[in-house]
Amino acid sequence: MSKNRHIPRKAASGLFAAAFFSAWLCDPLLYQPPQKATDCEIEIVAHRGDSFRFPENTMAAFRGAADAGADYAELDVRQTEDGVLVVMHDSNLLRTAGVNREICDITYDELRSLKVKERGVLWPGRETIPTLQEVLRFLKESSLMLEIELKPCRGDSCEKEVVNLILNANLQNRCLIASSDCGILRRVKGYAPELKTVYVGCDFKSCLLQMQCADAISLKEHCVDASVVQLSHAAGKPIYVWTIDTKQMMDKVIALGVDGVITDNPALAVQRTYFVEKQPAV
Repeated sequence: MSKNRHIPRKAASGLFAAAFFSAWLCDPLLYQPPQKATDCEIEIVAHRGDSFRFPENTMAAFRGAADAGADYAELDVRQTEDGVLVVMHDSNLLRTAGVNREICDITYDELRSLKVKERGVLWPGRETIPTLQEVLRFLKESSLMLEIELKPCRGDSCEKEVVNLILNANLQNRCLIASSDCGILRRVKGYAPELKTVYVGCDFKSCLLQMQCADAISLKEHCVDASVVQLSHAAGKPIYVWTIDTKQMMDKVIALGVDGVITDNPALAVQRTYFVEKQPAV
């Protein structure tokens, strides 16, 4: 009996700890990440925003990325049935909004009524799927920059509209355009040669073949070693590495001398810039 009397107290303690941890993650007054080391040249790119603390590709995640000290927020753009550019990685809404429909087959008004879920649970802040224009407006109010990954759309109107939004907002110096489709990057350059582009590849061999269509390359972590960094830099191409979420992986790629770390946890990446000495790629 005496043992059982302690169960409610233990449960209450567990709930309190969980509530405090949740508040620490989400409340900027409690959550105070360090600033990036002043001598660090590596750019921290928050993958789909601060997706460690918030639902990916939401305004909360982008605000979180800025608060965490990231240099860039990475996001994905798709187009609704009625042509509105929205921020979403998947082509289907099932994983992030619980609705089994393709974005290209749904109108923006329908999309706007949906609430974002995190691991199948409705997010307490009731976040919605933002438009690219909303994110660009936020960009003007922050020091954050954007890496915008373009997914294939019906026709070429998506790419041209993205470029137009960036140019109209006068944000061409604060946006990178990324894609795994070289045709998309070439068309972007045709619309706005001043925009910097990034080719996203899963192996260095594919990046070597596509280097001419982009100003920089972005590779999966397991493909990157000192020789890859050296070859990329010899070709005049900055190299970004994804998706880096552990201390060990961060320390490894920072030491290799990569130009950017793409991570779900930008605060951790900012912290690691203090502890890792960059080694020359040989």
